Amino acid sequence: MGWLPLNNCSAAFKGSGYVISNLFVKRATADNAGPFGEVAGSARIEPMGVANAFVHGQNHEGALAGRSLGTVAASWSDSALRGRTRVGGSDWLQLQFRRRQRRRRDGLLLPRLASFFSSANR
Repeated sequence: MGWLPLNNCSAAFKGSGYVISNLFVKRATADNAGPFGEVAGSARIEPMGVANAFVHGQNHEGALAGRSLGTVAASWSDSALRGRTRVGGSDWLQLQFRRRQRRRRDGLLLPRLASFFSSANR
């Protein structure tokens, strides 16, 4: 099962450029999988990285945040994500993959996904 995601985060998290390495989150039947499970609209996470992580959940999986309504800035990841829907932790990212893939993503393993998300928000 690994790391238990931090949920209902509503404060600022300043990672000071530190990197979380070798994180393992396996919550195959749970939603909002990631180091931060759900980030509230008032929250801000910056700058930090996640290296060599594996995150597996049901819906809303991300290398930094499973579901973010807040701000994730100046952060990156080179991790593998696996889930059923909304893999990548962002509705915006899901839309981009629908446009690019034009196919259903359920059950698809998406390696190194968050680095794309990070560069798209700069």
